[in-house]
Amino acid sequence: MIRAEGISKWYGRFQALYDLTFSVEQGTIVSMIGANGAGKSTLFDIITTLDSDFKGKMLVGGYDTRRQQSAIRKLIGYVPGTFSLYSDLTVLENVDFFANAYGCGREALYKMTPRIWSSLEPFAKYRASQLSGGMRQKLTLCCAAVHSPSILLLDEPTTGIDPLSRWELWQELLALREQGITIVMSTHYLDEAARADKVMLLDKGRLISYDTPEHLTEGEDSLEDVFIKFLERTDG
Repeated sequence: MIRAEGISKWYGRFQALYDLTFSVEQGTIVSMIGANGAGKSTLFDIITTLDSDFKGKMLVGGYDTRRQQSAIRKLIGYVPGTFSLYSDLTVLENVDFFANAYGCGREALYKMTPRIWSSLEPFAKYRASQLSGGMRQKLTLCCAAVHSPSILLLDEPTTGIDPLSRWELWQELLALREQGITIVMSTHYLDEAARADKVMLLDKGRLISYDTPEHLTEGEDSLEDVFIKFLERTDG
């Protein structure tokens, strides 16, 4: 569903990404991990067609991110790292706004995100500004999924939310994978990353490792141990 070929990115003289090549198969969950500044958000900008000023080639659903942006935007749902909905609108108004933008109704939510939507529905008339951090993230996911995308891109979706909301979100992501939805998410929670089908380890714009959690943790107690040992080697 996603194929990157030699992706490099500069901001002036600063190189943010170095020759990244990888592919993401349909119906899988991929977790990106890495310290701040590793290049995760930059990579999301390229995949979501927000940035076309890069070297290399990025294909999403078989479409080129530089030349076929409209087709790609119909395929993807994106949850950015910062809250990006309309704070003055209610929960329902936000959902309906995005549904109308995609020319659909909100009916897809009952299939795409039934658990999360059922927990949001009692707050349908609340303004987004009145919601807790966890509820805002739930609303953002619903708005990203309202048009039944085949690819979900989530930039640190569980940062700063309570454990119950994290669990609910992951239950929804696992159910979406069963529907064949492709999910790419960045996270600082290594216990979450270990639940993915594959883990992408980025460091200072370089792809260090891209493998299953099982292979990455061979001979180690956890993915956290792998990550810490890698950081110790690079810092030394």
